[in-house]
Amino acid sequence: MTVVGLVLGAVSAVSAQEWSIGVGGLFGSNFGGGYKGGGRNLLSAPHLGGAGEVFFSSEYAEAAVGFITASGVWVDSVGGGAASSKVNTDVSTMTVNVGVWVKYPYHLAEAFKLFPIAGLDYEIYVYGLYSRTNGVTNKVEEERMVSPNNLSRLWFKGGAGADVGLSERIYIHSAVLYGVGWKNSVERNVVKADKYAVVNVSHGLTAKVGVGYMFDFD
Repeated sequence: MTVVGLVLGAVSAVSAQEWSIGVGGLFGSNFGGGYKGGGRNLLSAPHLGGAGEVFFSSEYAEAAVGFITASGVWVDSVGGGAASSKVNTDVSTMTVNVGVWVKYPYHLAEAFKLFPIAGLDYEIYVYGLYSRTNGVTNKVEEERMVSPNNLSRLWFKGGAGADVGLSERIYIHSAVLYGVGWKNSVERNVVKADKYAVVNVSHGLTAKVGVGYMFDFD
């Protein structure tokens, strides 16, 4: 087979696929993160939030760029036993999530298909704000920006999704994924500095639903 033949075959395969672009809503979460060590337990990552995304999809692959605003409470415990103390800090964050996935569709009906989906999602923090409140006086004792890049992390996510056709070109696209996150810079530095420190595993749920538009190269 000649090089020209290979190129023409690749172009034909690409052209035969269903390509689409769409927008939708996005929910994200992290139920873990932070670290334990040196008599201190900083549960620094848990958050819940959501916003939207733009996705690009073909028959067997998908990419998306999402934007999430999230909030949560960071729990910082120092010491142990009767001498332990705990400080809660409200946190607001904004992230840009860039993900790429592979999937394998099962066409159960002309306008309905299910697919397993798995891939990588890089969570880029672009904003973070601490707000620490005194539990007795209920007044804000400290409010400051955090360095967002230190909190960014890579995720592996897997789950299932479904596409439901509304017309020849327009369809509903949805997916639910569960992920495990790698250590961020803060957690890696803590482990390097303290050999007794242990990082709490980041893990969480992602759910999204949107509307897509299919097009082709014909």
